[in-house]
Amino acid sequence: DGFRLDAFQFVAKDTTFPKLPEGYEKDVKNVIKHYGMGPNLHDYLREMNREVLSQYDVFAVSEGAGSTFEDAHNLVDAGRNELQMAYHFEGMSVGNSLEGYALSEFKEVYTRWDSAFAQEGWLS
Repeated sequence: DGFRLDAFQFVAKDTTFPKLPEGYEKDVKNVIKHYGMGPNLHDYLREMNREVLSQYDVFAVSEGAGSTFEDAHNLVDAGRNELQMAYHFEGMSVGNSLEGYALSEFKEVYTRWDSAFAQEGWLS
């Protein structure tokens, strides 16, 4: 049993609610960089872990691991007491065209993420 946290990287908002720079909306990575992984996110996750998750035999997986390997590691590093697992969406853009995709491109995306988590953390 456990919890899947969808779009969680947006729960800690900059309460000044800054506007996206012109053209940023055309690339979701820009939106994540601008609005995601905001102030207090890790404080909120540690509090949730301390007050709820650690009180039960449950598992927490994060949907959307941020925009970098470091973001994802910070969410699932066991020493930080936040979440147990994350999964990324970088592979979702592979093959999103009429031309299809090369298997090598798909493998390259997942090999990079798997390599980044080879020593610590748990990525699905």
